[in-house]
Amino acid sequence: MLKKYACLFTLIGLITFTSCEKDFSLNGDYKRTPVIFGLLDQSDSIHMIRITRTFLGDGDNNLYAKIEDSSYFDQVDAKIIEFNNGDSTGRFWQLHDTLITNKETGTFYGPNQKMYTFFANDLNEDYEYKFEGIFDEGKYEANAETELISGVSYTGPWQVFYPDLNFANASSSTSNTYPVFRPTMSGGENISLRKAKLEINYMVIYNDGSTALKQIVWSKANEDNLNVQFAFPGEEFFQFIKNNIDTDANVANRRMINVTAVTIMIDENTKKYMDISQPTSSISQSKPQFTNVNSKDGALGLFSARHIIKKTLPLNTNSIKELCTGQYTGNLSFCSTLPVHNDELWYCP
Repeated sequence: MLKKYACLFTLIGLITFTSCEKDFSLNGDYKRTPVIFGLLDQSDSIHMIRITRTFLGDGDNNLYAKIEDSSYFDQVDAKIIEFNNGDSTGRFWQLHDTLITNKETGTFYGPNQKMYTFFANDLNEDYEYKFEGIFDEGKYEANAETELISGVSYTGPWQVFYPDLNFANASSSTSNTYPVFRPTMSGGENISLRKAKLEINYMVIYNDGSTALKQIVWSKANEDNLNVQFAFPGEEFFQFIKNNIDTDANVANRRMINVTAVTIMIDENTKKYMDISQPTSSISQSKPQFTNVNSKDGALGLFSARHIIKKTLPLNTNSIKELCTGQYTGNLSFCSTLPVHNDELWYCP
């Protein structure tokens, strides 16, 4: 049975179709090719795999791309199997079809899209996982294997000694100095590319008494040098807030909730797939093709690993004061809920 989930899913386009006007059919030698896309992450509990197929019609294939059934197999029997050093652990998960309802618009059908899912909150980062799929009662098949990204954790004094994030050292914004926040990590295997971001969460209280939870995201560029530490300078933190939140006469005040440090890591296969999928600058417009999905009759796509780690912390006292009164954000109506500021005009209980 299809279950409906609302979640954002942005997938890389795998095949470009063009129209062809001929007086004969192209379908004589055509054979369906499985197209698989899935990224396993042990930090998730819901895992989704996209299973589609290539198609070919006698008319404009851009029109066929808008029809859901053109991209689906009639029957799918797929599972994920767990291995430890090549030996099955005895655990496997049967994939079940699921409907996501807010796929971004594009060349292919939407906003509904069928995905295949399994639930597991205990994937072992030291094990390997294999996808096996049989389609249309055995007419087509595909398989792929991946290791997980392992051995990664946040580390350093920013977690141990400073339970609050510090973006402002001084208590007076007129003489403020701004420290640099570095979400350092330890360990890590099977990583080829990293990305870091801060999710800044706050609440807006409007003049009519209504409220809204808001988030702005400060992202850093992708980094393939694992020895480089991501850095979020304190002054740039307040400048980022200034540039991404507008003054609003309808706002009574804003209150900072917390900041979440997020690091996203992908493995070598995912990086290769992303690199090859970038637009080409070649005059011939030809590009190499990468897939780690196997089939006796050919298959396309990616079955690989991603890992996301997060740490959520509140801002410290000086940072909250700078947010409420500082040179960059003092006009954005932020107020403090910290008891240490209860004698200040910008305190809000």
